[in-house]
Amino acid sequence: MDACKNGYFSKQDSIKGQTASQTADNVATTIVESGRPDPRKNEQGHTFLMIKRQKKSYSKSDSPVKHQKALPPEVYRTILRSSNHPRELARAQTLGAALFFCMRSCEYSLTPRNEEQKTRPIRPCDITFRLNGTVLPHDHPSLHLSNTVSITFGPQKSEIMEETVTQFKTDDPILCPCILWASVIRRLRSYPKYKPTWPVFMFYDGTRFSHLTSKEYSIDIKAAVDAIGPSILGFTSADVGTHSNRSGGAMMMYLAKKHPYTIMMIGRWSSIAFLRYIEKQVLDFSKGVSKDMIKNNMFFNVPSQPWTDVRNKEFASSSQHHSQQAYRQIFGPSGSSLRDQQLFEMSHL
Repeated sequence: MDACKNGYFSKQDSIKGQTASQTADNVATTIVESGRPDPRKNEQGHTFLMIKRQKKSYSKSDSPVKHQKALPPEVYRTILRSSNHPRELARAQTLGAALFFCMRSCEYSLTPRNEEQKTRPIRPCDITFRLNGTVLPHDHPSLHLSNTVSITFGPQKSEIMEETVTQFKTDDPILCPCILWASVIRRLRSYPKYKPTWPVFMFYDGTRFSHLTSKEYSIDIKAAVDAIGPSILGFTSADVGTHSNRSGGAMMMYLAKKHPYTIMMIGRWSSIAFLRYIEKQVLDFSKGVSKDMIKNNMFFNVPSQPWTDVRNKEFASSSQHHSQQAYRQIFGPSGSSLRDQQLFEMSHL
């Protein structure tokens, strides 16, 4: 674990202690699954004290985790409005479409570690449009007028397979999942030798094919944040990246007062991990809370039940009776005096 922490097995000089600890746990799990004893535990089944102390020291030495800031809708509008080149527009439409499903960057863009990821990129064949319950084929002229768009996600980081998530259209002419995903599908279908199994980050410039990369998306996001400015957003381009898309989706739903379970379902979080994306420093986070706190000017505190008081009195009386009996057995008939009781209690401290 210490060798892992010091970067002996990575290209970096050192890595976070939490990462090293998790790596050691993964190795130990593999050993246990092969039928051998857990190397982290002693014969009594307890974790070795040295390992406990080492992990604790890592947690103290690690710097605090800095999450990328959540993006508000205006950032996406800015990116879409400023997209003049076909490649820029392709990225803007795909990024906006991915927002409504809180997608990971590896699902809609080519990342440096795409081949190592468990998560499968989104493909046209994973996307289904419906108009009043009827499935529309991807070549339908009214594809952008569909009521819903459903995406079936393949293998994911959470190891959930073939999970389908549906979003409904909005009244917004720009930020609408149905319109944006229809634009993505039509772009891909316009390419020569189109295949529905292509990743949505495929791009054709008229002469050659290439991929829309996560680095490009990061540049777009940072440029939009700089254009809007920290006086409005409260953060700079140094605080955002491709992960801001996922955190932005969670934040938007939370501020819209959507139930946490709904956020988990749409973002495909298997736990309340999405709460890490909910920034307490966002001004609107506590909007209305103080007002709601004083809505009930008076509330009634339910007193304890009468039988509880009686029971407590009976218990106290019984305890006192037994104590006096014990004093008499030790000190004789006069053993119930206050001084004798004090001596008895002091002897049992």
